[in-house]
Amino acid sequence: MTLRQRGFDVMTMENAETFGYPESMVLDRVGKPEYARLVAEALGIPNHLQQKVADPFRIEEVTVIIGHDYRRLSLVEARGSSLSAAQ
Repeated sequence: MTLRQRGFDVMTMENAETFGYPESMVLDRVGKPEYARLVAEALGIPNHLQQKVADPFRIEEVTVIIGHDYRRLSLVEARGSSLSAAQ
């Protein structure tokens, strides 16, 4: 099941700069760790970190990076398709 299907507002989906992430993680970008925790719990990701960047124009509050452990995450829909893009 995707984040949109779970009621989250997904703004962009794109590949990370590298595909070398061994584990998936959720990053709090604006100092609201509760948002990162909710996304991490929805996806079954144990790692959520704070990585604030001073940017008054940033609209994304949370970034999800999908790592090599993607198969264990809660990304699979009932039909068998999955979310495959990393942010």
